[in-house]
Amino acid sequence: MDPVIQADSSDIDASASIGAGAVIRARKLTLGPGACIGENVTIEADTVALGHRARIGDGCTLRGLGGPAQNIEVGDEFFLGPSSAILVPEFVAGDYVAIHNHLLLNGYRFCVVGHNTWVGQNCLLNSTEELTIGNNVGIGAYSSIYTHAYNGELLEGCEIWSTGATVIEDNVWLVGSYNVIGPGVTVGPRSVVLTSSVVTSDVPPGHAVGGVPAKDLTERIRPFRDVSLDEKVTMMRGFVDEFVAERHAGEAGEIDGGYLVSSPESDPFFVVVQDRLDVSGLPDAPGVVYAGELDGGGEAGGRVTVFDISTKRYGKRRSAPEIALIKFMNGYRARFVPADRSRVTPQQPPGPAAAPAR
Repeated sequence: MDPVIQADSSDIDASASIGAGAVIRARKLTLGPGACIGENVTIEADTVALGHRARIGDGCTLRGLGGPAQNIEVGDEFFLGPSSAILVPEFVAGDYVAIHNHLLLNGYRFCVVGHNTWVGQNCLLNSTEELTIGNNVGIGAYSSIYTHAYNGELLEGCEIWSTGATVIEDNVWLVGSYNVIGPGVTVGPRSVVLTSSVVTSDVPPGHAVGGVPAKDLTERIRPFRDVSLDEKVTMMRGFVDEFVAERHAGEAGEIDGGYLVSSPESDPFFVVVQDRLDVSGLPDAPGVVYAGELDGGGEAGGRVTVFDISTKRYGKRRSAPEIALIKFMNGYRARFVPADRSRVTPQQPPGPAAAPAR
């Protein structure tokens, strides 16, 4: 069955693809280069925008609960696994977000997911109130994040009724599976929730919690330590060594600060790590520079992606070596966000969710 596309205006790159049986209805539709919508996908929204090589798996539904969404916008290299349902008025996700199969996201307010965030299979996310998930977050399989808690009849005197915006801040890790985050909770940056925990109160930045209900375990488990810029530069050199050894063994020659790679599967490119950015000696080829500081030699040329180790930001160019290095580093080594959009934000949010009379 041919896909059905109904849009008042559209900007669909020639390399984008839409699978059989897909139905897309939008006022404004944008599909970037290499964007891929699978078979039997339904997307209904006022505006729909898929970034460079974004992928929507087979059998997914993206729309509002009672009709079309206001805005569905996902960044470059976004992935939504098969048979997932996103049923909210606005869903905005950043670059290199991976959400695996059988997600259920529903609610009456927006949901925002930051860059480089990973969500395991069979997760339940709720946005009765606003749900904000930051950059570089890891959410284990079968986990649930709520912005509401109610079911018992108010008419019969039920005293359990609450809603509240829930925030998972940057670099949070919900370890393993079956974690539950309650409504109105803020999980602070660089914190860890241990597997099968139920979190009902805020988690301070840099803390570890676990249990039912979750208790502070930071004295026993320290999630992060302070790392100097010099240490980070040294680690990045080690990560680049790993990348070349694992992905380009026998194809790389050493140059000052890194490697020049000549692969039969791609054009030559380089990757180097510098204490300070200095473009004067770089090869005449596309490449990646990891720089501890950016004031050592001016700006890089148009084919060079510079990753600033001190700020964890980079100038996006969408080159093949840039994408390859980001995907290699993102697992657990080092995650960077685009300098021109370091924070993912929604459009104007819709009105507040209706609360029943008490």
